[in-house]
Amino acid sequence: LLNADDPSLGTSWLGTAVTTCKTLQPGERFIGLGEKTGNLDRFGSAYTNWNTDNPRYGPQDDPLYVSIPFYIGMHHNKAYGILLDNSYKSLFNFGAGTDRFSSFSADDGEMDYYFIHQHDVKGILRDYTALTGRMTMPPLWALGYQQCRWSYYPDSEVIDIVENFRSRKIPLDVIYLDIHYMDNYKIFTWHPRRFPEPAKMLNKLKAMGVHTTVIVDPGIRVEKGYAAFEQGVEKDMFIKYPDGALYTAQVWPGWCYFPDFTKPAARQWWGSNFKDLVNVGVDGFWNDMNEIASWGGGYTPNFIGFDWEGHRSTYHQAKNVYGLLMSKATSE
Repeated sequence: LLNADDPSLGTSWLGTAVTTCKTLQPGERFIGLGEKTGNLDRFGSAYTNWNTDNPRYGPQDDPLYVSIPFYIGMHHNKAYGILLDNSYKSLFNFGAGTDRFSSFSADDGEMDYYFIHQHDVKGILRDYTALTGRMTMPPLWALGYQQCRWSYYPDSEVIDIVENFRSRKIPLDVIYLDIHYMDNYKIFTWHPRRFPEPAKMLNKLKAMGVHTTVIVDPGIRVEKGYAAFEQGVEKDMFIKYPDGALYTAQVWPGWCYFPDFTKPAARQWWGSNFKDLVNVGVDGFWNDMNEIASWGGGYTPNFIGFDWEGHRSTYHQAKNVYGLLMSKATSE
């Protein structure tokens, strides 16, 4: 027997929450869930999927930044995979506090999951990525040696860092610019004093064989005259309270609005704003702060409204895919 629902518990609902319980097989072990702390073998542990900005996490902290609701179960030289297709807050229990079952649950939505069987883990991963999509081959430089910290500025320091790498014969292919390259931390801007001539700096870095990646955050400062703010308001690109007022929270730039990346038009608008950065010579983008992170612990109310591809939903459903869709918008 490869896998079976618990004959009594099976799939059940408690309010809007839904849970499926699977009978633990003798000697069964579990791997998966992506970026999580703890042991590679997940047996005996439980994990929550609820994207969280935790910059000082310890060896057992959970949840973290990314939610990947997929795991592989193994026993008696057999293996299977389960992908839970539900973006609400979810819990995966691999025999924590029980010797009867493993389980996966979601706060709301459907119990919709894919069961994958192949003869080995490699085959399961092949079928899993056939469902989710596979990344394109990155440029060779993106697989090279990279240097990143919080933060390099002004432009003269960036050049000095790279020249030191070269003079000491330390390999370097990419350098990252954190939030201080921006004017008052405003996305799609350059600081006028720290980086007065970004094209000149980027060309010099490329002449030394180094590519540049810059950080991008979703929070758009509420500021009259700031182009991204004005355009976003005019085009109706931001997430809102149920009464239609625009949602604001504080992050690096101050009080900000946040793009609704579940709205196709907002993703297209966001992506179009990268033209100037690309044209000036930026090669890569580091998508950050999209848990959604904000001061005060990153608490965004679950009732905040999202377009959800025209079907309307809330932050409760959108939170775990917000970062994914921001990255999609940036890439496309």
